[in-house]
Amino acid sequence: MKYKLTLKVILLFSLLAVATIPTTSADYKTGNTELLDAINVAIKEIVDSGEYDTIYSNWFSGDVVLTDDSDASTATTYPTATTGGTLASIISNGKIVFGSDTSYAPFEYMDGSNVVGFDADIADAIAAKLSAQYGTTITAEMKTNAWASIIPDLQAGTFDAILSAMTKTAERAQEVQFTRAYYTSKQGILASATSDNITGVEDLDNAAYTIGVQTGTTSDLFAASNLTKANIKGYATIDVAIAALAAGDVDYVLGDLPTIAFYSVENPEKGLSVVGSFGADELFGIAVRYDTATTGNSPLTVLPIIFTLASFATIVYFKRRN
Repeated sequence: MKYKLTLKVILLFSLLAVATIPTTSADYKTGNTELLDAINVAIKEIVDSGEYDTIYSNWFSGDVVLTDDSDASTATTYPTATTGGTLASIISNGKIVFGSDTSYAPFEYMDGSNVVGFDADIADAIAAKLSAQYGTTITAEMKTNAWASIIPDLQAGTFDAILSAMTKTAERAQEVQFTRAYYTSKQGILASATSDNITGVEDLDNAAYTIGVQTGTTSDLFAASNLTKANIKGYATIDVAIAALAAGDVDYVLGDLPTIAFYSVENPEKGLSVVGSFGADELFGIAVRYDTATTGNSPLTVLPIIFTLASFATIVYFKRRN
């Protein structure tokens, strides 16, 4: 009886062990470099055809400024999609999903229930290029995601790539792969009608000032490193930081120049104005995951084997005792 009871318990726990192993397919762990290459080729085609200039002029004024940071490793031909990988899944599903902080006008923001903006138009253009290359209809979806968790959520397979005015930095490149640049930006300073006159960003390093930034952005990193005397106040989204400036809760806001300029122009009644820019050019890239699948057995793969062997050993033990 003890043997039978023990066997039942062991079999039950073996089934539970197998049931708790993630069953998500590996499509978000492989084929990501293929997706990177495909997007890079699509961006090149969009730029070379003049379509990029048209999209740019719909959202920004002045001449197009785009740094070409491609190098010998940047793909120039579309890859073949490996079965089971991210690119293959996109082709099969007919949709590429981009994670995006959709409160960042004019790059991505909500217009009713639709995401619009420069990045949204770039997403559609990329989807059209992929459709033409792979002989099927592929649409682009901009999926709203909190900025603070956008890289971990990409890595977890919540979406296929990040298209969200993300500056390419060495730190982020340790976690994600970046495409060639699709936009060149600078940092800017936004002030209210009651803000003090300043001559440059250096003037903000003052204990009398409270500076608003979006948490986790390059503006946030700059402020933390260079404005150590000022009070830095972080906000989850840039629009909330700008609202705090309009309300008098902060004295200035740092952010990407196109975004703070957009808010000042679109909301003249708030009396906000751009009073300067600073720093080197920043290059925005589309982020994709690194391929993480291995050729050997992962710990999760071998768990059922280990558990089964342990189960048989336990059965033999109890059988001998009886």
